[in-house]
Amino acid sequence: MSILGLLNTEELRDNILEKYCKLKETSEKDGIYMDLNVYFAKGTPNNREGTFVFADNYGYHFVYTERGEIQRHQITYDLFEISYWIFEDMIFMMASKFELKNRIENQDFRRILFAKEVELFNAIGVNFKKRCEIAIDEILKLAPYDDNL
Repeated sequence: MSILGLLNTEELRDNILEKYCKLKETSEKDGIYMDLNVYFAKGTPNNREGTFVFADNYGYHFVYTERGEIQRHQITYDLFEISYWIFEDMIFMMASKFELKNRIENQDFRRILFAKEVELFNAIGVNFKKRCEIAIDEILKLAPYDDNL
């Protein structure tokens, strides 16, 4: 642990993986489990596209690169925040996979997608579930469900 109370990159990785494994049982039974696709280093191997996460004196870094360009670089001192950013992408991909397999005609696809996201975040912890619900509520304020598609 650093002077600032931050975990180092290896400790951060271990913390994230410990939480992420809580998703496995729930997502495997639905056939949607995906291994965590994040590198815990100051870059990706051979500078490939992807997401990498690391810790330094400036905080926890969440970086997404595409075509050799940084598309997203967020920094926080909050362990919960960096964890949520990492889980958010993975859970969205799993929930999307679930929704596609369970789509209901003439129903807004987000009903199934959002419900699965909430379920998966809940498997990690109630605070993650609450954060997800807040994000979904914000989306629905701007774009309510529309089952007449």
